[in-house]
Amino acid sequence: MRNQRFFFDPTKLPESINVLLFDTEGLKEREFISGLSVNYFYFKQQINYTPQINFIAIEEFNKNNCSLKQRYKTTLIVFLTDELWGSLDKVCLNNIFKLETVLIDAADFPRTNQKSHVVLNLNKKREYRSLLEHAKNNGSSNALIIDEERTSDKTILSQIWRELDGNVLGSYTSYRKSSQSLLSNILLIESSEERSRKLSRALSTSLESFPRRRKDIDSIILSVSLERARSLKPELEYNFGESLAVYLFPDWDNETFYLQKELDLEGIALIDLPWMLNSKATFIPELPTKRRGILLLDLMLMILHF
Repeated sequence: MRNQRFFFDPTKLPESINVLLFDTEGLKEREFISGLSVNYFYFKQQINYTPQINFIAIEEFNKNNCSLKQRYKTTLIVFLTDELWGSLDKVCLNNIFKLETVLIDAADFPRTNQKSHVVLNLNKKREYRSLLEHAKNNGSSNALIIDEERTSDKTILSQIWRELDGNVLGSYTSYRKSSQSLLSNILLIESSEERSRKLSRALSTSLESFPRRRKDIDSIILSVSLERARSLKPELEYNFGESLAVYLFPDWDNETFYLQKELDLEGIALIDLPWMLNSKATFIPELPTKRRGILLLDLMLMILHF
């Protein structure tokens, strides 16, 4: 939705990058390291940029009484979680903030307010609100919300949408093997057929039922994988009309790449986790350059903002 611009001299890329995190075994930390690795190989392939990356666990940092040795005095990425916040005192935080620092705030309760630093907030609820506010500002009001088993966030999306004075006309979970059942529920086909049967019995004559296109919905909010979105959007447009606005939160924990031409997602508004490219990808010799969503904002470029 917004493509932030950065200007940098590619000949002045940092030769060494230090990464401070709570540990290397936490779920958030493992996903972060995986995403950083994908970025590393992407830049290696694209511009042959291979900086030395040093991972610093908080235990090692605390053993040195938070003193900043020469090895820390390069570009520093701090992966902030609630655990890391709790393990650092004010002196340590002040020492960290004195460096050229990229703060990645993945805490459940973000607390960063460092205007002199680049801050990336990895908070799904905040991203949900951002896109839904965009939807409201563009005239959406009456929405259907669809998630899937992996994302399981239709409840929180419904809550935020109502807080923005939006109407939730239905919330559904899309299961891989029951697309027809999902559309039947959304289109109210079963209730329509039931009314037809009752009317047929009352009139003692056979009636044919043709479901009409619902006209009470102006937008669809999806929280599904890219693969599922490619299947759902054309089906929904066919049944509701192409004027329907569609907003997508792609599943962050997914291995699907963006395509060069996303014909099935054309016209969709989405918000993604761009710097990770693909948090579950392993190294591929010919890494696809396709996973470049609308908000491509690679972590390495963030480092160069100073």
